[in-house]
Amino acid sequence: SRFMLISNHAFAFDPLIYYYAMPWADLAFLAKKESFSIFVVAQIMREVLCLPLDRENDREALKAILKAIQFLKEDKCSIAVFPEGGTNRTEEDLLPFRNGAFKIAQRAKRPVVVSVLENSRAIYHNLFRRRTRVRVRILGVVPTEDVATLRTVQIGDRAHAMIAAALQADGA
Repeated sequence: SRFMLISNHAFAFDPLIYYYAMPWADLAFLAKKESFSIFVVAQIMREVLCLPLDRENDREALKAILKAIQFLKEDKCSIAVFPEGGTNRTEEDLLPFRNGAFKIAQRAKRPVVVSVLENSRAIYHNLFRRRTRVRVRILGVVPTEDVATLRTVQIGDRAHAMIAAALQADGA
């Protein structure tokens, strides 16, 4: 069954890493509209089924959110979101979550899979020089029953704590 995947976000190509690491998940990404202004990124994002989220225009943003809910309800694909709303400065530096994203899972009645992406920023530094080992880890699931009964901020706090703990453990 379909789910909502959330993760930390360190590098512009993070969606591509998930796309290749989890092909079985049929992920569609909710991505801020500004990302589509970078030509190479935009080409890839259209290829991997990204829904542009216009954070300046509530009506347009709502359209993307409703489309994500519809995709989940119709079992078309799972939805991936980086709830930090942008890339962080350092990989250990987890930004606060925009908890409205969890409304998607609530409305679609789907679990939230909490994941962490490690070392993706190193891709940029190693580009064309050497291979980069990147790790995708599934940390846990906020089950559908909890998604239905918790407030979005509670879901976000739980997920944020899981990812922050994983990043701290890796940095130690």
